[in-house]
Amino acid sequence: DDFKTWLKTQGEIYPLRPIAFHGLVREFAAFATLPSGTSVQEMMWFDRSEEHLMATYLTFDIGLSRWGSSSDTVLQHFEAWNEFVHNINTRAPIGAEDAFHTSPVWIRAEAERSILQSTTSSLVLSVACGFLGALASTSGDPIL
Repeated sequence: DDFKTWLKTQGEIYPLRPIAFHGLVREFAAFATLPSGTSVQEMMWFDRSEEHLMATYLTFDIGLSRWGSSSDTVLQHFEAWNEFVHNINTRAPIGAEDAFHTSPVWIRAEAERSILQSTTSSLVLSVACGFLGALASTSGDPIL
C-alpha cells in the first residue's frame, strides 16, 4: 500500500505499465522505510546497473516460538504457508511465480519429527531383534 500511495503522490496510476515499473520502484526503494525503521532498499536486490529489481524478500512474525512450539503445531503452520505461497505463485505473472518461504522454525520442527520417527523405528527394530534373539537362544521355546 505504501508503494501505491507513493505512486499517487508522483502523479502515477496503479497498476503501473511494465515499462515504468523498474525506474519507479528503484526511486521508491531509495527513500522508503518500514515501520520498523528498516530501509525498503535493504529488502530488494537490483541488477548490477541498479536499474532492474531482481528479487525482494518480506519477513513475517507469526507468533510461533522457535523452541517452545510443538513440532506438530509448527508443521501445521508450515503446511498453511505452503498453501499460501502456492496460491500466490499460481496467480503471479510470468517470471514472478517462484516465491518460496523459509524459517528456522520449519527446520527445527522437521528435524524433531525425523529424529522421533527414526528413534521409534530403531526402538521397534531393537526390541524385535532382542525378542528373536531370545527365541533363537531358547530353541524356540518361549517359556524358557
